[in-house]
Amino acid sequence: MSNIISPQQVQMASEAEPAEILVAVHKRIVDTEKLMREYRNFAKNQQLEIEMLKERMEKLEKIKEDEQQQWRHTSSPAALRDE
Repeated sequence: MSNIISPQQVQMASEAEPAEILVAVHKRIVDTEKLMREYRNFAKNQQLEIEMLKERMEKLEKIKEDEQQQWRHTSSPAALRDE
């Protein structure tokens, strides 16, 4: 199991005034909240990028399908006889 705080931090906390400990804990909470906001923002951006890539893939697959149908139509025996 990992330590949340180092032995040096434990020593500093035992020698600190209560107000100093409160400030240090508050700073950690604020820093953690900031990291969580940044993580959520990053995750939202990743999800948006994934959705955009999915849409692009669908468009490319549709283009490929249309091209294949066009090729089949132009290379069918009936189309060749008409030429």
